[in-house]
Amino acid sequence: MARKLASVQKIEKIAPIPERDRIELATVLGWELIIQKDRFKVGDKCVFIEPDSLLPATNPAFAFMEKYKYKVKTITMRGQMSQGLALKLDELGLDSKIRVGADVTECLGITKYEPDEEEGPKVSKIEKYLMRYKWFRELVKERKEGFPKWLPKTDEDRIQTCPRKLEEIKNQDIIITEKLDGKSCSIFKKTVKVVLLKFYIVGVCGRRLKYKKYKGKNDYWYITKKFNILNKMKKLSIDVAIQGEIVGPGIQGNKYGLKEKDFYVYNMYNITEDIWLDYDRMKTLCDYMDLKVVPKVYSGSSSFESVKEVLDYSKGKSTLNDTPREGVVIRLNDCSRSKRQLSFKAINPDFIP
Repeated sequence: MARKLASVQKIEKIAPIPERDRIELATVLGWELIIQKDRFKVGDKCVFIEPDSLLPATNPAFAFMEKYKYKVKTITMRGQMSQGLALKLDELGLDSKIRVGADVTECLGITKYEPDEEEGPKVSKIEKYLMRYKWFRELVKERKEGFPKWLPKTDEDRIQTCPRKLEEIKNQDIIITEKLDGKSCSIFKKTVKVVLLKFYIVGVCGRRLKYKKYKGKNDYWYITKKFNILNKMKKLSIDVAIQGEIVGPGIQGNKYGLKEKDFYVYNMYNITEDIWLDYDRMKTLCDYMDLKVVPKVYSGSSSFESVKEVLDYSKGKSTLNDTPREGVVIRLNDCSRSKRQLSFKAINPDFIP
């Protein structure tokens, strides 16, 4: 299911910002954001746009975001953190009668901001020279197709968007892992049997695309080959899909100070039995395949009472380096497909992308 980046919501709360006369702090869902003073009243409808949204430059209503390259992100203004945008419905040409909770992401042409996942290691001068020839471009180009529909994309909702989930997980057995700042990669192997023959369908994917064949350079195939993942998968008695984070040089500024690219698994889907593995079962298989898993922060009963408490918990140092961690991912420690979706992420307010 596509992420709801823009939706109709109500202004839940408005509070003054000390020593600021022209702006105030509004609360929408679990988000706090700066708005112009007297622009909204408590209970007013608005279009709320989440951080990490990319606005269409063709819509005049978003012209004010040109200086930010149309990307909605967390900012600090006048010493106050602000996450997201709240706009009036009529500014965006929406009917005032539209229901609260309506998803308007698609109709407004808003997409999720993604760094160019196709950007790979720098090419040599010789490769750059040869790229002028069609035969060479055909030789090195990567054949791509859409992300497999049966495999959920790796994009957890932020807790501010789904605060109701705190009640759903209360007193339940949960697992909390560190959210690493890198590139998401999915790798899978499916066995197909035809009479007495057996062969494999394999896939190497970024966040949005499946790379059909390795001819050029990209981080997804590099990691797959570096850790010999496909061959290790073929030795398993079950078919699996692995989802993990690639970190290291050339990725998100290499915040962890690594000397070479590395891979940390955070999800594993047992295709054969149609279940998502819990953390311990995932780690057992990863140990067998000599793969790392994302660092575990906590496991046990959930006692979170508020969004603020979760955000405060997300703060802290990364396990990989002396740097603020990006945040945490919280999910029920259950291995059934129905419970797998009961999860969310919390981004560390101190984290600087």
